[in-house]
Amino acid sequence: MTSNQSDLAARLRKRQEEEREQIEELTAEQLRRLGRSLSSAARSAQRSIEADIEAATETVRALLIRVWLVPAAAGLSLFLVICGGGWGTMRWLSASIEDRLRTRAILDVHIEHARETLTHLEETTWRVK
Repeated sequence: MTSNQSDLAARLRKRQEEEREQIEELTAEQLRRLGRSLSSAARSAQRSIEADIEAATETVRALLIRVWLVPAAAGLSLFLVICGGGWGTMRWLSASIEDRLRTRAILDVHIEHARETLTHLEETTWRVK
């Protein structure tokens, strides 16, 4: 019976060894599939994160343009309008002053001519009133 028991024990050990090897192979295959699946999931998550970051960057860029560039352009436009209006007003005022100075000079000449005429008339009429 010992040989039968030892044969049975040997067959049992052999069978256990075969089952262990089979389990190890199945486990290794499962781990390889799991690794491929996890790698695929990680790549998918990375692409999704990169797309989200790019979308967020575009949103921030558009926001910065609206928050900074639009008010800067409006301020520059307002500055140019004020400067242009001030320049136009100063040109109009200086032209008006120059025109009045010319008119005054002409009137001064006419007044002087009228005074000379008056003086001449007073001399020729012997101061008759």
